[in-house]
Amino acid sequence: MTSTAGRHGRHRARVRARIAGVLAAALSALIAAAPAGALGENDGLWYVEAASLDQIHERTTGEGITVAVIDDRINPYLPEFQGADLRVPEDSFCEEPGSGTAIDPSVDTSPGAEHGTNVAAMVIGNGQGLDGGPGIQGTAPGATLYFYAASRTSSDQAWPCSVDGVDGMLLAIEQAVRDGAHIISISLSKNLPHDLADALAVAQRSGAIVVVTSPGKRAIGTFDTGIAGANGMVIVEAAGPDGLPVEGLSVSHPLVTVAAPGAQMRIYNGYENWEEYRLQDGTSLATPWVAGALALVWSEYPQATGNQIIQTLVRHTFQNSGEMDRHGDTIGYGTVSILNMLNADPTAYPDANPLLRDDPLVSPSIADITGTPTPDDQADDPAPGSGDGTEKAPPDGDGAFSNLLVLTSTIVGAAILLALVSLVVIVVARRNRRGRS
Repeated sequence: MTSTAGRHGRHRARVRARIAGVLAAALSALIAAAPAGALGENDGLWYVEAASLDQIHERTTGEGITVAVIDDRINPYLPEFQGADLRVPEDSFCEEPGSGTAIDPSVDTSPGAEHGTNVAAMVIGNGQGLDGGPGIQGTAPGATLYFYAASRTSSDQAWPCSVDGVDGMLLAIEQAVRDGAHIISISLSKNLPHDLADALAVAQRSGAIVVVTSPGKRAIGTFDTGIAGANGMVIVEAAGPDGLPVEGLSVSHPLVTVAAPGAQMRIYNGYENWEEYRLQDGTSLATPWVAGALALVWSEYPQATGNQIIQTLVRHTFQNSGEMDRHGDTIGYGTVSILNMLNADPTAYPDANPLLRDDPLVSPSIADITGTPTPDDQADDPAPGSGDGTEKAPPDGDGAFSNLLVLTSTIVGAAILLALVSLVVIVVARRNRRGRS
């Protein structure tokens, strides 16, 4: 179930029963766990009322939309997943340490599955918890969720995985594209090698939206060198029930896209045999929350493109009403409002990702993502007919005429060649006769 990306944030005893604010965005993805304590019945579920999820789910629950979650492991046997369309490949994208070829399973009931399990529940949790009590309520319980295990977690640390020397996250992204994911949610901090950037470009080119966690102030490395700095990503930051970022943990950066619920969230305590809940802060929770929110809107407007859904996300926060105004580097375009998005038809907006950056130092490039060569790329291409062995195809409608010209020129050329050969034969024959006489 979901959690923070490096594991287990500061634990709060109780959440306020009533919330006045707008949606919040969670803290950092790499946090140490605090001891669990007894929670009140509705503690950690403040976002259900704040986002009007009960009202929204009468309209849509995300049916017809496929969300891919890439994380560590998952415990699928919990009540929140009952009846959900949860699809978990048997094998993870992680080789068992020291085994050479053995692959770890995706399903796990150890504490190492706490993060991934809670992240998945933030998308498709049905709200039914332990012993019939309130459980984790996902934003899009009717969506299809593919879960890909591509990280290994132990205690408060996470390690990347690979198979045959190929990065596990890269393999998971490629599989998500093959499985038809509309939205890919990644609550893990990671560096951005060239091949991973290429995989993200392919995912976006397929039409998928990629939602990633803001790394938080405890993340290793800098914001721009990690996956959160990749071009075109929806980057999610955090706030609490008051609608504000979490002091001391949230980042301030021009790449932050939106803020969403992530602080004081109800999660499973995998360290207590999955038999109790605790509170958690983390952008790891806010990220799948946003992925589910996008699934709700896309389900309501299935004709929209992924780019148009992103347009709606940034134009219809609690702070925006159709415009694309930023409201600081901690909440970006604002806190996510599902109701505002649902009340705006995304097909009215351009089919262009507003988060793309035209910067030669950014990876992947716009050309990689859109498949459209830049003017520089075109300048580097050899001109047609310049000895590169290629020719431009004729415009539509001119093909028959062009073919006729080619055929005519071929026949004329052959006739000229034949005449020349005949002339040479005649000249040679005359010379031979002279020589014999």
